[in-house]
Amino acid sequence: MEDKRGPAAGQLFFNKDMKLLQFILLATDKDSQKEIAVYQDLTGDYKVYAKELSSFLMEMTPYSVELPEAEQKIVSEYTQPAAKFHTEPTARSNEVKEMEEIKTRQEDNEAVSPVLLAFLDADTYEEKLNVLVGSRKNLTDRIVNHMAISMDCIIEDGDIEDRINNLIYCLKTHARFEDKRLR
Repeated sequence: MEDKRGPAAGQLFFNKDMKLLQFILLATDKDSQKEIAVYQDLTGDYKVYAKELSSFLMEMTPYSVELPEAEQKIVSEYTQPAAKFHTEPTARSNEVKEMEEIKTRQEDNEAVSPVLLAFLDADTYEEKLNVLVGSRKNLTDRIVNHMAISMDCIIEDGDIEDRINNLIYCLKTHARFEDKRLR
């Protein structure tokens, strides 16, 4: 049996630009028989890419690797939700306090919004629409992104109001064509 040491499906990585990526699967090129890493960008438009496995492993940094403090701050501000890093604070009390503050902010960022939970728990598109319209003032870009992903809708970046209106349009379209389809 051949021992393949490749990334696990769902494993997170950072590219050279410190953007968060998720490894999806290991594929084989039909012609060259080379192993290909298939991965998804977890920022922006969530595009899926493929790259030769050896190049992928050389260029990417696993999520759990210790990063220098300056890079940790950049990554924690850039990624949503903020990434957790496995670093040990030094003996100086100021650095310990700073690490505790960063941890607290990360935990706050990782909390799931009750609005998002209500949206995901709604059984029909009309219920989802009611949750969306009723909580319009509490929506953030991140929540709208998650709602759109759960609906398989593509909502372009831009003004939050435009994004919410696009999601409402998507929900109304789904409700119109799919709620009564199986009746």
